[in-house]
Amino acid sequence: MSFEQYGAPGYPAQPSTRPGVVTAAAVLAFVVGGLNVIFGLVGFGVVASVGGAYAFLIILNLAFAALLIWGGVQAINGRNGTILVIAAGISILLQLISMITYFSTGSLIGLVIPILILVFMLQQPSRNWIRSRGGKTF
Repeated sequence: MSFEQYGAPGYPAQPSTRPGVVTAAAVLAFVVGGLNVIFGLVGFGVVASVGGAYAFLIILNLAFAALLIWGGVQAINGRNGTILVIAAGISILLQLISMITYFSTGSLIGLVIPILILVFMLQQPSRNWIRSRGGKTF
């Protein structure tokens, strides 16, 4: 019995490899964040003549996309899991509001993905791995 494999007596073993759920959550955040950036930049071109509230919503969308991507980077490196959890929670809230105002298949998919990110990041292996690397998590 080696202590490296099982941990010292009385102490749990420190996970050395990143759990797949952390990688999956970060990749989903990168994909959703990247798509939001693309749609946001295209949106600027489409509604440039309209301005006002639409421009504000596009800027808000771009800022949220940056938060998802940054949260994904922090999570995949084991530095901070709370950013991605908060970003996923905000995304769920925004998608619910979107579904109330205008329901579409896209809004349903937009709801499922952040729920998956949230579930993946709140699993015990994710939390243990981030904490073992000195990171913050819920």
